[in-house]
Amino acid sequence: MAPFPRDPSELLAALKQKEEEVILAAQLGNALLLENRQLKEQSEKLHEQYAEKLEELEQGKHEVRVKLERHQSQWESQMGDLERDARELSAQVEQLTRALSEAERDKSRTQLEHNENTQRLQEELKAVSPTPGWVDSCFHLCSSKSNRARVKQTPAVGSKLQALLHLSDVLSLSHFCFHSCVHVPLTLCAFQLAEAWQEVEAARGRSQQLQAQVEELQEEVSLQEARSYGDTSLLSELESSLETTGLGVSKEEVGLLINTVKAYCFIKKKHPKHAKNRMEEELVRSKNDMMSLNNQLLEAIQRKLELSQELEAWQVNCSLFSVDLQSNDLSRITLSHCPIIS
Repeated sequence: MAPFPRDPSELLAALKQKEEEVILAAQLGNALLLENRQLKEQSEKLHEQYAEKLEELEQGKHEVRVKLERHQSQWESQMGDLERDARELSAQVEQLTRALSEAERDKSRTQLEHNENTQRLQEELKAVSPTPGWVDSCFHLCSSKSNRARVKQTPAVGSKLQALLHLSDVLSLSHFCFHSCVHVPLTLCAFQLAEAWQEVEAARGRSQQLQAQVEELQEEVSLQEARSYGDTSLLSELESSLETTGLGVSKEEVGLLINTVKAYCFIKKKHPKHAKNRMEEELVRSKNDMMSLNNQLLEAIQRKLELSQELEAWQVNCSLFSVDLQSNDLSRITLSHCPIIS
């Protein structure tokens, strides 16, 4: 501690020095108070800004959660629709496969019946058709008896000879008509059978195309199911990552997450509809092809029935014609023997 000055001048100088020190201390205290006040105001402003940013982050987080819940509900509804469509497509593919197998069985059965009917009709035609020597023998018999009638030159036989000659002309005309009736239906039947075989081959090609389309639809259904499983796992990863996010998330990261979710939902909203429309078009085209194939099979069956009816009618006509020829032959033989007996 400094000794107390005894001289008044020294005392006055010491007092002035103390006064200056007090003034400096007061100024320093005022400066410190002012700086403290400024720091306090800055701290309050920073606290308010921090509270505002925290509120904005909480609000953004809440909006992101609301949007995610909304997109999740939409995604779940779309996934349910896609799964239901996949089940319907699988059922339709199974139905088309069964229809194709039934059509193949019907086609093979129809071909077998057609071949059996054709073979049976050919055998019946061979059995019904008369031998060429039968008509020739009738002609030779008529000519020999007419020659014997000419040798006798009796007036009583003249009229019967004319009748025999007329009968010979009638038999030759009947023989020509008979062969024409046999040849024309056989040619027509062969042509119609060739057309039926062409239709069957065309139906076989269409059925093979339908089988290929069914296989493509099955592949698309399997790809759709695999894609739906992958999308579900991706959505669960996004949800878990958002739940683990704390208060330190920045606005840029939140905006990037929102844009990613929007783009993902937009892509998944567009592409399944395109695939669904494509698969529906393929199914409609397959159904139309199946209907046309069934119509062609029905037409082939109807054509076969018509051919069978025509051949049966032709067989009846041939039988009647054969009976008429036999009756004419008997009457001719009777007339030819009458002059010899007389």
